Amino acid sequence: MRYILDGDFASEKISRLKYLYTVFGVFFIERFEPKEQSASIKWNNNMGSVFVSIPSTYANDICIIYGHNRFAELVLKKHQNIIPEKKIFIIACKADVNWDCIKGNKEIYFPRMETDVENRYSKEDFQMDFHPTDPEINLYNLSSEITPFKALCWAFELDR
Repeated sequence: MRYILDGDFASEKISRLKYLYTVFGVFFIERFEPKEQSASIKWNNNMGSVFVSIPSTYANDICIIYGHNRFAELVLKKHQNIIPEKKIFIIACKADVNWDCIKGNKEIYFPRMETDVENRYSKEDFQMDFHPTDPEINLYNLSSEITPFKALCWAFELDR
């Protein structure tokens, strides 16, 4: 499994790594891409981070992208070479991006939203070290006994 974090949320790296361990039961480490590829996840003057699960074979067909919609768009449009996974779960606003034209051979999943804007909640209300979204709260509440794909589908409120 791969997790790509928008550089605008770099201060949440440690908290998100702890969260990923809690919800999936495996460790993630930051993967430093070759220089020409790491520049690919730079947006808004901030360098994004790529984390991979240990072992790398764990749910190796799933990638989660967290950040602003333009960051997710940039990663998917221009630099799919750093994302070999076919199932891409995006936690970002859906507004102002034509996601269908950039998915290529990828399956792109968004959480069910009332509007095109993803809600972020108070970290204090959920005793977390970052402001969680609906799918992140849903994932946190799940048992780790189901497959990561099923857990993500449930967390994103998908009909699968």
